[in-house]
Amino acid sequence: MPTELKARLDQLIELEGETSQSQATLAFLYLLVIMDSKCKQPLEHGFTLCVRSFLPVGAGLGSSASYSVALSTALLILIGEIPTDFNQHKHRESYLEKINAYAFKAEEVIHGNPSGVDNAVATYGGAKTFMRGQGFKTLEGFQSLRLLLTNTKVPRSTNALVAGVGAMRKTYPLIIEPMLESMNAIALHCRDAFKKSQDKSALMDELEDLVGLNHCLLEGLGVSHPSLEKVRLITAKFGLKTKLTGAGGGGCAVTFIRDDVPQDVIDNVLNQLKQENFDCYQTNVGGTGADAVTLSKDETKTWLLEANRDTLEQYF
Repeated sequence: MPTELKARLDQLIELEGETSQSQATLAFLYLLVIMDSKCKQPLEHGFTLCVRSFLPVGAGLGSSASYSVALSTALLILIGEIPTDFNQHKHRESYLEKINAYAFKAEEVIHGNPSGVDNAVATYGGAKTFMRGQGFKTLEGFQSLRLLLTNTKVPRSTNALVAGVGAMRKTYPLIIEPMLESMNAIALHCRDAFKKSQDKSALMDELEDLVGLNHCLLEGLGVSHPSLEKVRLITAKFGLKTKLTGAGGGGCAVTFIRDDVPQDVIDNVLNQLKQENFDCYQTNVGGTGADAVTLSKDETKTWLLEANRDTLEQYF
């Protein structure tokens, strides 16, 4: 974002410091400005933007990307650049590309130098592979996985953690570069494990090994945290493999659960994690991407803010 424009937009935000709220507001204003300048018919009326999320903020679960994609989708519909039913349209792919491109711009405002992975997955859904310079591809042979997400509720800054790794890379290039190359090799091996279309048990054997290796490398880069290590110790007692997710430094850990793990074992894990004051979520990886619906007159802002998750998910 141009420095002069950022300074002018900052004056409109009545929040002090770079909080999650101020960054989200800045991203909204930035998208509104650039979209309005490019659309065929500039906005001539006001509107109310109401945002509701069930994702914890700053926990490494892609909450900013989800927000950026939802924001981009809503604004593009508002200015008439895409139809509400874009997912059923013959130009669906071009509409999704446009949503993703603007979502990435919002992510740049919030994070500075994002990879683009989070906003792409939030836009297109499912599972994707990504390499800088090569873009995104659908992960072949992808099978849905059971996950346990644990929010340590320890705040962290993605920018600061990424900058810290960058500083280590400059100071110890002969050490850090091989670690980063090993992490790339882990990602490629994971991709190939899905491609082999092997049975689920054999797939999980490989994924569990890769999860352990990946987390140890991340810890070596200094982006783990005592709270994350505690989650790993607790889940390991039950034979489950866990790694940090997002930028690390707190936030969330993700635990991979085999299909044959009984619910009573998971309940025991949940109890021990909750005793540490962690928040836990059972979920599956892979889902739908960007979508939109038109609400009725009775489905007001108040209704949106008070409706539970199950009610809202029925719309998609």
